[in-house]
Amino acid sequence: MNTPNLWSRILVIAGGIAMVIGAIDPMEGALLILPGSGMVALGTFIARSERRLIAYRVWVFILIAIGVGAGWGLSEVGGFGGSSERSMWWGVLVLPYPIGWIMGIWGAGTPRWMLWLGIVVGLWYLTIPVILMNPTRPFPLSTGGAIGIATFGLLTIGGCIYRLRKSTTPRWLLSVVVALGFVTVTVLYFAFLPRTESVTFRIATPAARQVFVAGSFNNWNPRQYPLSEQPQGQWQTTISLPTGRHEYKFIVDSEWIYDVSNPYKVQLQPPLHGYNSVINVGSQDSLSFKR
Repeated sequence: MNTPNLWSRILVIAGGIAMVIGAIDPMEGALLILPGSGMVALGTFIARSERRLIAYRVWVFILIAIGVGAGWGLSEVGGFGGSSERSMWWGVLVLPYPIGWIMGIWGAGTPRWMLWLGIVVGLWYLTIPVILMNPTRPFPLSTGGAIGIATFGLLTIGGCIYRLRKSTTPRWLLSVVVALGFVTVTVLYFAFLPRTESVTFRIATPAARQVFVAGSFNNWNPRQYPLSEQPQGQWQTTISLPTGRHEYKFIVDSEWIYDVSNPYKVQLQPPLHGYNSVINVGSQDSLSFKR
């Protein structure tokens, strides 16, 4: 093997591995994916491949560079969406990053070993939403975010399978790998599925006309969980909540109040005032928190 071909193979293999490993955490992994895509493009050029293939790999690098640069720039100014006061549409500037990555993983000239690793990464992206949507996390993933990540995973798996089917890879082997992959995702789903417990919320307010409870467990929706009126001015409801820490308040005739019968509370940060009540579902002291 002559020297140019040797360096070409080294660059393509090293760059491909960097692109796959970096995709495990695409935010921090951009530090691997960007140079990795550049190495693959350089290796393709050194191998004196067809101009069309060289141009394709260069465009993959350019797209990733544009998306990563936009992501870093937006991070420096506070991001987009949420409390940043910037529209979610700013996220369009980052789209070249995942598009370039997908093109690089199962595009023209991709070696088979990289396609197999791409399937593994795609299955990982089907698992991420299950983990991040756990409501016990400080900032659970939104439904839209989960759909986006899962779609990315399906596109990756689908593209890699399409490329492998066009190669000499036995179809039965593809079927076995995909089946095992989805079994793994199912097992992980049930492994990370949050356990729940029934929690009864009670409050004594004889003069109330309507009472609701809201908290971090339902994104503070003030109308989702109404309490039923009981004898002697008591109101109560029982809700199935995931294990973990939750903050909550009662809404009594449109007025938000914390649970005075629960000694566990946290003070709100300025500019907000007052307290949120706290419940730790699943802890040894959880019964003390059920009011």
